[in-house]
Amino acid sequence: MSKHIFPSNSQPYIGNCYPPATAEPGAVRYDSDTQSLNVFDGSSWHQLPIPEVSMTWEAEEAIDKIINLTKGPALDDLAAKYPLVAEALGQLEVALKLCQNNEPDESK
Repeated sequence: MSKHIFPSNSQPYIGNCYPPATAEPGAVRYDSDTQSLNVFDGSSWHQLPIPEVSMTWEAEEAIDKIINLTKGPALDDLAAKYPLVAEALGQLEVALKLCQNNEPDESK
């Protein structure tokens, strides 16, 4: 699994999903008992396997480059060269401060 994909520890729950009285082959439904997708083959419903989420090595490499770019002077150099990068960094700084101000104070 990718180091940039984080699995969720919780599953949303959907209840009271009953199979339709009639279905065409290839029809898909959500089974609330098993919390899974099922497909109809013409005679019975079959549970679909849980998909594996992954990304290409190119995507991994691009994310790593961006993460490394944010560490060190390279980002400052880009901001000095490109006004749009400087503006984006300023907006990011404001957004981060707003997020920090909205976090509950756990020292109380």
